[in-house]
Amino acid sequence: MLTPALRVLSDRGVWRRRDLEAAVCDHLGLTDAQRAEVLSSGQLRTQNWIGWALSGLVRADRRSARTGASNRHGKMKIAHR
Repeated sequence: MLTPALRVLSDRGVWRRRDLEAAVCDHLGLTDAQRAEVLSSGQLRTQNWIGWALSGLVRADRRSARTGASNRHGKMKIAHR
């Protein structure tokens, strides 16, 4: 999921996580059934994969996190340096 997430984020826009997840799934051409797969933890598989990809980007210092009024509304973008 790292490469698809990078491709979506490469537009230099600021993405809400939910919108980013949908855009990555669209980019990959995932079916509704694939998007609905649930892990034993109850989390959607795609959310888990994309979460790990974003976590990897943070560790690589390639993404900046910007928050709105609340931390629940985190937004993502590529940090071009």
